[in-house]
Amino acid sequence: MLPSGIPDKVFSLARPVTWLPEHRSIPLRSFFFGLILVSSRPVGRRRPAGNLAE
Repeated sequence: MLPSGIPDKVFSLARPVTWLPEHRSIPLRSFFFGLILVSSRPVGRRRPAGNLAE
């Protein structure tokens, strides 16, 4: 079941993956930029204060 499911998802998502950047580039970029901003806060909390080079 799994070996047939992976190619099925690749082919079924090929059209939306190529369509989105062409027709909805600003919302798509905003979505990914938002993900980066939201994830930067927890990642920044894990880093100990001190020298950034370490």
